[in-house]
Amino acid sequence: MRQGCSKALAVDELDSLMKRRLLRVETQGDVPRIELIHDRLVGIVRDAKEARRGRERKLAEQAKLDEAQRLQREREGERLAQADDRSAGATVGEAVCASGSW
Repeated sequence: MRQGCSKALAVDELDSLMKRRLLRVETQGDVPRIELIHDRLVGIVRDAKEARRGRERKLAEQAKLDEAQRLQREREGERLAQADDRSAGATVGEAVCASGSW
């Protein structure tokens, strides 16, 4: 089982599935591997895995899109701030010229 996986099998769930002869755990080297015993389960597990990966891809794509939009808004804000600074500078310059103070 992967650590940190929120939907990982609890030990009692794993034991129950092994007692029902649906799964078995075999150790290869120092790594325990969960093996499906019944071939009928393979398609179900594969479909669930593909669906999960599809959801993860969509979430990753949405996160990229959200980040790109955030950066675009940030750049636009900076551009507007610079335009405001230039506009304010021009207004001060016009006021100085109009007053003849220079």
